[in-house]
Amino acid sequence: MAKKLVRLDGERKYKVQIVSQAIGLSEGTVSGYFNNQGVSVSDGLTAKQVAELVDYRYTCGRKFNDIDWDAVDSLIADLKALGWGVVDAKEEK
Repeated sequence: MAKKLVRLDGERKYKVQIVSQAIGLSEGTVSGYFNNQGVSVSDGLTAKQVAELVDYRYTCGRKFNDIDWDAVDSLIADLKALGWGVVDAKEEK
């Protein structure tokens, strides 16, 4: 019978991909922050660790959604002109 190792302290860990999607940062940014702190992300991150990253990003002046939305719209228009449509995954058919 297969065994699974679980944490007894009950603190759930989340994969970098999940964290990235949840807080709107790239996986590389999330991994890079923790690697610079000497923390391995291979077995996941706790919510407390993710909150540490969020706090750091806001206190050092870097905002999350610092995206040039006009450039995004321009790129989508250029892609449409080339025959590509950009839709939400839920709309995908």
